[in-house]
Formats: sequence, structure tokens, C-alpha cells
Amino acid sequence: MFQLCGQRNDIKSEPWSNSPANQLVFIGRHLDADKLRQKLNNCLATSLTV
Repeated sequence: MFQLCGQRNDIKSEPWSNSPANQLVFIGRHLDADKLRQKLNNCLATSLTV
């Protein structure tokens, strides 16, 4: 796990206790969860173009 906040950072190495997963975390004030979710959904690919 790598965390970065300003000039501080932290790296931890330990065995996984469950399956690995990706997470996107938003930290802030007055965030509109529905609007963020919609904007992220708009970024998803809907078809594969070759």
C-alpha cells in the first residue's frame, strides 16, 4: 500500500488477507457522490473498437 499526502508518504508491505482490489478514494468537502459516480460512469468504454 502506498499513501501520499503532501510531502508525507507511507509504504507498507504485508501479505494480503483477501483478494486484491483497486479502490478510488475521494477526500474532500461537499462532494456530490451522484455527480462523481455519473462522471466516472461516463468514462467507461461501452464497446470495443478494433
